[in-house]
Amino acid sequence: MTPKYRKEIKEKITKYLKGNGLDNIKFMQVEQTFNDLGVEIHVWNVKTEDSSWWVVHGDLGPMNLYPQAAYYLSADEAYSFHMGITQRLIARSAYR
Repeated sequence: MTPKYRKEIKEKITKYLKGNGLDNIKFMQVEQTFNDLGVEIHVWNVKTEDSSWWVVHGDLGPMNLYPQAAYYLSADEAYSFHMGITQRLIARSAYR
C-alpha cells in the first residue's frame, strides 16, 4: 500500500465513519491485509473516543463497519464475516 493510497483510503474511511455517526477518531491503522481469491482486502483497526471498530475495505468490494466490543474480536473474524456476507450478496444478485 503506497503512502498516497493509504492517505486516500483513510479519508474515505473517515467520511464513511462520519456518515455512520462516528466522530472523534483517535486511532486508525491497517491491522491485517488478506489476499484470498486474488482480491486484496484490508481490515482497519479504528478507535473513536467512545468505541472500537473494524472497517473492512477492498477495491473490488463494499466497505463495511463491524464493532469490536462484543461480536468481532479479531481482524480475522471481521474479515471472515465480511467475505461471507459479500459472497451471499453477490450470489443473491446473480439470481435476480
